[in-house]
Amino acid sequence: MFDVGSTTGSYPDRRLKPWAGPRERRVAPAAGPRERRMQTRAGALREGAIHVEALDMSAARIHRGDWARLAARAAEPNPFFEPDFVLPAARQLAAARRPTVLIARKRIDGRMRMIGALPLAPAGRFATLGPARAWRDPLAPLGAPLLDRDYAVEAFSAFLAWVGERRPLTGSLALHLTPRTGPAAKAIRQAAQARAADCLELDESARGALHAGAALDQMISSRRRKMLARLRRRLAERGAVSTRVSTGAAVEHDMEVFFELEASGWKGRRGTALASSIRTLALARAFLRSLSLEDRCSIAWLELDGAPIAAAVLVHSGGTAFYWKIAYDERYAAYSPGAQLMLDLSRRLLADPDFAMADSCSMPGSVGIEAIWKGRRRVTDLLIGKPGLGFAVTGEIELARRGLRAGAKGVYRKVAGLVAR
Repeated sequence: MFDVGSTTGSYPDRRLKPWAGPRERRVAPAAGPRERRMQTRAGALREGAIHVEALDMSAARIHRGDWARLAARAAEPNPFFEPDFVLPAARQLAAARRPTVLIARKRIDGRMRMIGALPLAPAGRFATLGPARAWRDPLAPLGAPLLDRDYAVEAFSAFLAWVGERRPLTGSLALHLTPRTGPAAKAIRQAAQARAADCLELDESARGALHAGAALDQMISSRRRKMLARLRRRLAERGAVSTRVSTGAAVEHDMEVFFELEASGWKGRRGTALASSIRTLALARAFLRSLSLEDRCSIAWLELDGAPIAAAVLVHSGGTAFYWKIAYDERYAAYSPGAQLMLDLSRRLLADPDFAMADSCSMPGSVGIEAIWKGRRRVTDLLIGKPGLGFAVTGEIELARRGLRAGAKGVYRKVAGLVAR
């Protein structure tokens, strides 16, 4: 049985009592262990139950350690819902646009342990009429909630209970870019089934992936292999070609070189490079710096006479490598430097005994990536909620909203194509 509640996650400010001087605070009796156990916050649960609350960013920062330990035990690795990404991302947003973090905790071996975390988008003006939505950032290519591998079903079931209380009209929760198969998806469906909830899949897509044990030479067509080998020989005629990987402390210096390389090409002209805005640059710096301290990110380089002509930023979580950002020097585009680097890096990954999968983090249909990585990772948006009129209306509105957005994007592409002519 779940006792579910919500708090803002904030803590009392001692300055609210300006008349209480230092002497008064010192002589106030401290609560003993038994007293402290009885002084529960609104929404706290008793032993053996699950406690759910939505933390604002200041409180989430306090729980950063528990949050990070949960990420290490997550059934589905997702570094983009970890504190190393969410906290610096929120710091760059206006207060009204910052997410809250829905967390679930359970008493295990006498201590409260975090067993689930899901960043939520801020509630809008008509929040009660729509679903609670997982927070989404343009730089985050995955939206799977962090669920403890040993308590995944319990944690997500508690999330659904929390949403049911906060959104009584629809009782629904919307997730984005969640792997369609895997432990997180399995736990989500089991929790929904246990609570007699529907689970709708919306906008399923597949992106390139490299799985452990893949036969790289068999995945690439003989025609493409010959072409890349020929281009490699031509590139070698211009100087010494080498591949290296930056890890650990070297990442902090080399990421600045990557930012410059990315901004020098088409991403910079289009305004989508990490260095194109103060927000994305600050987020990327903080994210990679934090991960480098734990040796959980790397930058792969293809160099010509020691100068970088292609680079890729990889984020590591569990046995999964996320091929997060790529860049190349357009002066060498004729030699396919991005594909050359990807081929070298794939061989390195496949030789690692701890490697399980590489997620390309790309849009479906990315020809260059999918020509080398024949594996696919299927992701989907999910809408979970109790069946009924409210959920049916929510589903129809969601489909209509997505249709309008897709139509608007199509019009934009056509206009952009005409302007470019």
